[in-house]
Amino acid sequence: MKIIFLEKKGFTLIEVLSATLILTVALLGVASSFSRGSVFISEIRERYVATQAAQEEIELIRDMSFNNILALGSSFTAAGFSSLNTPTGTVIVDDPYSDSNIRRVTVTVDWISSRGRNLSRNLVTLVTREGINRQ
Repeated sequence: MKIIFLEKKGFTLIEVLSATLILTVALLGVASSFSRGSVFISEIRERYVATQAAQEEIELIRDMSFNNILALGSSFTAAGFSSLNTPTGTVIVDDPYSDSNIRRVTVTVDWISSRGRNLSRNLVTLVTREGINRQ
């Protein structure tokens, strides 16, 4: 007596379910990467906007006379603030060298990121009564 096995072409249910599970896990990993990437890009954009706003304020201050810099207020606003969440800009003028001819100016932009984190960007410059070209 001879036994003949008939081979059927195709996949078993277990093979199909295994392949579906592997494909689902891979797709979830890719989707998660895209989601995290978009949040990362959003935070980089926010940092760029804050840095640009602080740099613009530094440039405005550098164009002022020394006496006007001494009388600066403690806050500022910038055009880029409209794209940040609850931004605040502060300017601090201090005398770290005990020299009436040199002042340190610190410009800070604080905001809440799209992820809800408190972020800050600082720029510091020195200004002198005589300007940077005098020796």
